[in-house]
Amino acid sequence: MSYLCTIMESEEKKIFSLYQLLESVERMVSKHYINQYWIRAEMIKLNRYQEQHCYPEFVEKKGNEIIADIRGIIWSSTFDTINQRFKTVVGEPLKDNMKVVMLVKLDYTPKRGLMLQILDIDPTFTLGDMMLEKSHVLAGLETEGLMRKNKQLPAFLLPRRIAIISVVSSKGYQDFNNVLSTFSEHYRPYCMLFTAALQGDKAVDSMINAFQTIKKNHQLFDVVIILRGGGSEVGLTCYDDYRLAAEIANFPIPVLTGIGHSSNETIAEMVAWKNLITPTDTAYHIINYFKTAEKEIQVLAQKTVTCALNYLNEKSNKVQQCTTSLQWKTQKQIKLNKVALENQQFRLNFCINLLISSQKNTLNLTAHQFQKLALYFLQKKEHQLEMTSLRITITNPQQLLRQGYSLTRKEGKIVQSIHDLHSGDRIITEIHDGQIESIVQ
Repeated sequence: MSYLCTIMESEEKKIFSLYQLLESVERMVSKHYINQYWIRAEMIKLNRYQEQHCYPEFVEKKGNEIIADIRGIIWSSTFDTINQRFKTVVGEPLKDNMKVVMLVKLDYTPKRGLMLQILDIDPTFTLGDMMLEKSHVLAGLETEGLMRKNKQLPAFLLPRRIAIISVVSSKGYQDFNNVLSTFSEHYRPYCMLFTAALQGDKAVDSMINAFQTIKKNHQLFDVVIILRGGGSEVGLTCYDDYRLAAEIANFPIPVLTGIGHSSNETIAEMVAWKNLITPTDTAYHIINYFKTAEKEIQVLAQKTVTCALNYLNEKSNKVQQCTTSLQWKTQKQIKLNKVALENQQFRLNFCINLLISSQKNTLNLTAHQFQKLALYFLQKKEHQLEMTSLRITITNPQQLLRQGYSLTRKEGKIVQSIHDLHSGDRIITEIHDGQIESIVQ
């Protein structure tokens, strides 16, 4: 019995709670990882909401494979300091998918687990990584012949129809419109806004979508302008994106940029047809096209007036010479024509008198012939009339009745056939001296 109890005690398990185990890990970490460390990682998610503490997610990749990942924490006060310095050096705020070098302290609690407490971030490393990426994009564009492709498009005569990629709330877009409105009494280019995000993670896709929308009807526009203003140099990395730069380079009409900064040129500005730095500069550049055209028109108008006056003076002298010559030639011709007309009039009078005399003789002869013809016609018609009268006399029914003929009537109608009579019909036979009434048997 005692032997069995000894075995059971030796085989009894020692059980810890979850908190006890994780608390021991916490003691171990706090004891052995007391130093601060500079580490390099890719921040795939920033995870900051409503300006509170930040809970970024970090990974390290080997190729496309994630070989390490961990969560971090940046206290709100620390984040504001780091982010402000980051924007000053890099020109961008902290955001997703950035490669960073940061000063961290390993932090472990049973509740939150293992995390990195971020104490500082070195913006120079991220800036260098961005510059390296920018150089790769520039090299790719140069290799594909895209750096000067849009610049080589022919210049437009006047930017009368402008497609603008911006947002209504953009100060740069408002500055652009304010400048144009100042000259609206003289120059009125037509502007159509294509709304797009101008910074942030969605900016590249948004601007590319705007370009593709414009491209469907690019023949309706003279130029495309990207406007982003306010003087801020934060959020410009999207303008170094290869896809956006290639879209601008390959665009079928000139693209102008006025994205409102004065430091290093972005790649989008490098490949654009022209970079005007600020929206205000861009607006004045557009107005200058109209001013230049107006001056050229004024010069041409003055030249036209001068040429027209010279031409009119020259032609006026020639007209005066021609008038003098025409008057002399006209008077001479009138005299010649007057003599010729008098000769023609004499000949015409002679011919008319001769014709009248000839026609008078012809008329007399014709009148005599007409009289003879009329007499012959009257005699012929008189004979025809006598013959007609004789036939009428011969065919007179009374004359026929006197010759022994009779005329039979039935019901007042002349009987012309035996078939018109029937037995019992009452008929009247008319002879020259009376009528005979009969009944048909």
